[in-house]
Amino acid sequence: MVGGYIKHILLGFILYQLYYILSENLTSYFMSTLPAVALAGATGNIGSHIARGFLTSESRSSFSDIIILTRDLNNEVAQGFKANHGATIRQVDFNDEASIEKALEGVTVVVDALGAGPGGKGLRSRELLLEAASKAGAKIYFPSEYGVDVSKVDYSVPIWRAKQVFQEKARATSMKIITVTAGIFMESAFTPGMGFDTANLKWTIIGSPNTKFTVTSKGDVGLSVASFASIAVKTPDAVPNDVRIAGHVLSFEEARQIFTKDSGDDIKYELLDLESTGKEYREKAKTVAITDSPLVSFVPFLRLALAEGMVDYSTNNNDLINSHEKSWKWKKVEDYSKEVNGRPYV
Repeated sequence: MVGGYIKHILLGFILYQLYYILSENLTSYFMSTLPAVALAGATGNIGSHIARGFLTSESRSSFSDIIILTRDLNNEVAQGFKANHGATIRQVDFNDEASIEKALEGVTVVVDALGAGPGGKGLRSRELLLEAASKAGAKIYFPSEYGVDVSKVDYSVPIWRAKQVFQEKARATSMKIITVTAGIFMESAFTPGMGFDTANLKWTIIGSPNTKFTVTSKGDVGLSVASFASIAVKTPDAVPNDVRIAGHVLSFEEARQIFTKDSGDDIKYELLDLESTGKEYREKAKTVAITDSPLVSFVPFLRLALAEGMVDYSTNNNDLINSHEKSWKWKKVEDYSKEVNGRPYV
């Protein structure tokens, strides 16, 4: 009896060990067959939110490795992603194509979140990243877009023109190029530079206060990019080459009502004529340089794009990644307003 009991214990122990070994090996096998994604600019303004989207959402299970490309291995944000979420860090010189190509070895998806930098100095790094990704054999590439759909803007602003040229160059590669546009980042939309002088209770609006435009939180942009990538690695054709997302589509007047409800303030409008202002700004667009400050080279034309309805993304691809908000809740301006007590940038 005792001998038989011991045999059962030993057999159970052996079977448990076999199960443990097999399960570990199978997990390693399946993880090794999953694609890896590399994120450039993952410690920056929008890139850090994209990194969190990959590392903390259900999309994480679609990838064997989330690789953070950084100039500085000791970067605090990158180290945080490694320590808290298991990201891999690879050092890279974004001014050296060979360095970038080496860092992209074994990578299937490349996400570019590099900033343009002061005076557009970062644009060359984006070009080198694209070229290196193509040579390294990457299959899917997300250009550094995420804001306004520049392909729909008909005035020649240098930074937007540079993005248009870059998109054409990217499409000429063998990689699947996915551009994600989200309107204006919610957290930086309602600034005085954009005409929203909430501190002085005056909003300067071009055209009609009833014109609709799109704002999307940076967190939602990050979740969206990760979700599109997760779908594309399984079924590339399921994701269009140009996708739009919309956290919240609303009018200037609807936004005013939301903020005044939370603040109790009475915000007034100063309305600028759309036709004459549009004509003036289109003439200005011919003279600005990419080295000018954003308040000169970018912001006025973004305001005009809003006024002309070019940032109304009521038609979008939200349902492809978050149908009926089953994956997450889109952040709304009401949520943001409560965070700032109805007084953005005051």
